[in-house]
Amino acid sequence: MSLVALPAELLLDLPDFLHSIEDSYSLFSTCRTLFRTCANRNPKFIPRLAANSGRVFFRPHPHLLIAATARQVADWAVQDDERRFVLETAIQGGVDTLLELAINVSELTMDDIRNLYTYKCDVINRRLDLAAGPATRHPGTVSSTTWDSFPTKHHSFSKTMSTRMTADTSS
Repeated sequence: MSLVALPAELLLDLPDFLHSIEDSYSLFSTCRTLFRTCANRNPKFIPRLAANSGRVFFRPHPHLLIAATARQVADWAVQDDERRFVLETAIQGGVDTLLELAINVSELTMDDIRNLYTYKCDVINRRLDLAAGPATRHPGTVSSTTWDSFPTKHHSFSKTMSTRMTADTSS
């Protein structure tokens, strides 16, 4: 008996046994039936998978996921004084407590995760490379982007950063 021959009710339960975004991607990529059956899960399911995948896809983890869900958490908190207190307690509890609140409150779709990952690669990694200075051609950098391959709008910024960093190290 093949996996796709199972009733839809059982197929809908499969994502509950997944541990990360990678697992869901692998499962949904196996066949169209699984993709159609399981791809439109409850949006509260995705943040938990994203948090478990954090060390791989969402560096800096967990800060990137917290930033991605900050608007939803803020909107949730302003609805009630008790919720504000819960948010204040989570903030005082540190990053891990705040991430747990964000996971419980926010709703993310796979499209949101794709957009977040694209933003991370296109914007955050490039900014980190700029901050790393002229050593960006060495293997320890965030991405393999070199100074000259940045789009024109970033070129003047990178030259300014390079000049500032050179001035700081020479003094």
